[in-house]
Amino acid sequence: MENVDILIEHGTLLTLNQERQIIADGAVAIRQDRIVAVGKTASLRERFKGSKTLDASMRLVMPGLVDGHAHLGEIARGLIPDTLRTSDWLKFWCYPYMAAITERMNTGTPSA
Repeated sequence: MENVDILIEHGTLLTLNQERQIIADGAVAIRQDRIVAVGKTASLRERFKGSKTLDASMRLVMPGLVDGHAHLGEIARGLIPDTLRTSDWLKFWCYPYMAAITERMNTGTPSA
């Protein structure tokens, strides 16, 4: 049996795998800051022993939600004077900046 730091058991797991699978009576095995296994509680109990076990009965277990987006017009915000009216900011900074973005830049494709 493999030791893990945390074993979360009996939860309804919302996965982000390709099938967007939902696992009833699911478990998550965690070692340090990594998820090492996800599956049915019975299956993970056979494989792992948690230093700490959490009962997630009647709870949803899901990945953390992280907002990592950025507005293109705000990337250079430190270069733009704070005293501009919104209309001037849009007209003289934001719109020209966005007009200069190419499809290659927008998709993250490296320059040739």
